[in-house]
Amino acid sequence: VDTNGGVRTAAAQACGALASAWLSPTLGADVSGTPPRLALVALQLVMALFEDGAADVRSAAVTAAASLAGAVAAAHSSGGLLLPWAGTVEAALPLCLDKSDKPRASALRAAGLLVEVLPGETTEEGAGPPDAPPADMPPGLTPPGLQLAGAAPQGTSTPL
Repeated sequence: VDTNGGVRTAAAQACGALASAWLSPTLGADVSGTPPRLALVALQLVMALFEDGAADVRSAAVTAAASLAGAVAAAHSSGGLLLPWAGTVEAALPLCLDKSDKPRASALRAAGLLVEVLPGETTEEGAGPPDAPPADMPPGLTPPGLQLAGAAPQGTSTPL
């Protein structure tokens, strides 16, 4: 590890800029979803920088992890490569509370991209679509764009 924060920042930025290259089939990915070894090494290296003493390095590292997640999401829409995404999310979440604005903002942006590549959970049969609000959600608390079963679409009136 270099003692110069600028060098560590540039290394993390380069790692993120090359995110799609780390996933190249010519670098060892196979059809089963096994990641190229370089993608795993790149992710592990940037994760090691999440706890760096320099805010710029932490920001560049979490942004590089997000770039790798974005490249995986774009290239493998059926669940992504089998990289340690849950561990990456756990490691990135403390950065959302960082004292410095730059790593905090980068981590909040990265969290959304990282969550997209987490393996999906199956829902219980009959539970409805995973993005549906609970049936017992009080009126007015339904997230925009979702509506409860049997509720009138927004902007329409129901007979009294």
